[in-house]
Amino acid sequence: IDKTLSVRPEDRPQNIAELRQALGFQERSAATRFLPAGTEQRATAAREDPPVAARRATPTSAKTPNRARKIALIAGAAVVLLLIAGLMTYVVLDEPLPAPSATAPQPPSPVPAGREAAAPPAALDAKLAGFECARLQASVEGGTARVQGHVSREADLQRITSELTGVPGVQSVDRSGVQVVPPPHCHVVSALAPYTGHPASGPKISLKSGATAVHERDKLVTAVTAGDFGGYVYADLYDTEGNVAHMLPNTKEKNNRLEARQRMVLGEDALFGVQWDVVPPFGKHMLVVMMSKSPLFGEGRVEVEKAGAYLLGLREDLDRKPMGDKFVVQYTLVDFLPKK
Repeated sequence: IDKTLSVRPEDRPQNIAELRQALGFQERSAATRFLPAGTEQRATAAREDPPVAARRATPTSAKTPNRARKIALIAGAAVVLLLIAGLMTYVVLDEPLPAPSATAPQPPSPVPAGREAAAPPAALDAKLAGFECARLQASVEGGTARVQGHVSREADLQRITSELTGVPGVQSVDRSGVQVVPPPHCHVVSALAPYTGHPASGPKISLKSGATAVHERDKLVTAVTAGDFGGYVYADLYDTEGNVAHMLPNTKEKNNRLEARQRMVLGEDALFGVQWDVVPPFGKHMLVVMMSKSPLFGEGRVEVEKAGAYLLGLREDLDRKPMGDKFVVQYTLVDFLPKK
């Protein structure tokens, strides 16, 4: 039995004869004799049994102990043959199947419930490009489109939501990072937007009182704080008619170099500084602070000039700045109101 179960095929019996020999069976004559039905067999010591393949069932009354033993041996041989056949089947089935010549196309994986495919940036940019006097950027995370920048009208805030909710992959819109900057200041912010730094590290400008509005005949007193590096600070006030007043440097305070995080108050000192009164036109004005590692504007500029000419001169100076020369901008809106 061990030989018939050998792993190597050449070590197994190659035919029935070899199998019989391995099991200790004696060779039989090829002739087969049949007995008529109901005829008793002549039991003699020299008589041979017919081969297994031609064996017929005999009446129960004719069975002898010797015949029962032979039947048991034949049954054992049949079991061995079944074991060999099972082993060969296992070996054949255990072989890996050959790889197919071509792989059938697989259907796309379904999107999990509650999740949508991310909206392509081009689709978002196309929707946001239609806003007048605005600069907007959006990113999508977890189905929420987060928009940052500015628009020129309050109505445009709601329009952002309606425009982006139609984009595939956008389930909600967060416009908390969008500020309304009315004309003409929206044009100024768009021009300075590439240089707007992070609020935590850039320079800051605001009313000294912390308020967001001043009234007619008040003094315009502002606080300027340098960014996280030392450099030259420029503070400007843009009005509603397209003019810009230069607050720092000015005719009395010409030294505009500040160390990192250094704070300076403008418009409070009437003796050594310059003061500004709040006068018409009323409405939204804009305070802008710019900081550069190297000085800007080789020649002094007039105290008040058109914003367009000033921004053009600023761009020319920035184009001449050496590589690595830091330049950062921040701004804030202030309401100029009639007297109380």
